[in-house]
Amino acid sequence: MDGRRYFEYIVVGCGGVGSGTLYWLSKKAGIDVLGLEQFELGHHNGGSQDHSRIIRLAYHDNRYTKLTPDTYKAWEAVEKEAGLQLVYNTGGVQFTRKDEMTHVIDAYAKAMAENNISFERLKGSQLRAKFPQFEIDDTYDTIYQPIAGLVDAALANSVHVQLARANGASILEHCPVQKIEKLPNGRVLVHTPKGVFQCRRLIVTAGAWINHVLGSIGVHIPVYVTQEQVTYFATPNVKDFTKAKYPIWIYHSPKYDFYGMPMHGNSGSKIGIDAGGPVVSVDTRNYEPDKTREQAFASLLGKILSEMAIDGKTKYDISKFNIDREAITNPDWTPTLYMGTGGKVPTKKSSTSKL
Repeated sequence: MDGRRYFEYIVVGCGGVGSGTLYWLSKKAGIDVLGLEQFELGHHNGGSQDHSRIIRLAYHDNRYTKLTPDTYKAWEAVEKEAGLQLVYNTGGVQFTRKDEMTHVIDAYAKAMAENNISFERLKGSQLRAKFPQFEIDDTYDTIYQPIAGLVDAALANSVHVQLARANGASILEHCPVQKIEKLPNGRVLVHTPKGVFQCRRLIVTAGAWINHVLGSIGVHIPVYVTQEQVTYFATPNVKDFTKAKYPIWIYHSPKYDFYGMPMHGNSGSKIGIDAGGPVVSVDTRNYEPDKTREQAFASLLGKILSEMAIDGKTKYDISKFNIDREAITNPDWTPTLYMGTGGKVPTKKSSTSKL
């Protein structure tokens, strides 16, 4: 950086959104872009890493389905410049019991139809015929959307950073922002352990740390931070759970939205609960697996999936799928956000960030 202290643009936080911001800024502004990351690049403290993240056109609201086709165009541009595949198409499934959450499936269908996104509304038996891994019958309502899959999240973040640097951007690791202040001329001073930088535009993509950055100028964003975890399940029927044969999926229940995706970067298929973890802060979160959530996977979803793969059926009655855990049984549990339109939401306006 040759002691440089002024940049047109400074990006704080170089995770998924931040690295993408750096890349797209660098294509136009080149050497006038600086990225600041408080940890090492590619760290696992936030919510932007792991082997895979879902990408899809299907959403339950017109506000999202207006935008989702452009996400693929953006990734195609990055892949073309990098010469690497980052997005893998598998198709996507949304499903629920008819007597529970069909209104969510209706909302997905309406939002996609309004934006000319193709999909198939299928009976449970029709989905099972297409994907035998799903042991469901016509008591289930489903949607299949062919343009969905996963992004290699960790690789994508790294590619964004490398391409941004190739375009002239500067990026500093282990450089937390200590304070920001606005100057009378409209520029912004950014104080860090590695010096004070100045910019015309400051872009804060710090995720759960956003208020650590903005607090110095008296700004507070009401953010709920939840601690999330995923589980990888092995199977003797490996081929049936590869990207060529197994779609990403979201199951909508009255309490939670469960999601899964095929093997990628790991020898097991990935399953998680969206926004199902406890509300924490960046200071109180930990890295210990939630045994209750882990058991719920092992005794229900995990066993169901493994039995379907091995035996073609499950001994469990999935129509009575339930989880005996604090998040459900404790009336004082803090509500969180969901992928559909049937779950509870926080009672005050807020955002959600996942760790």
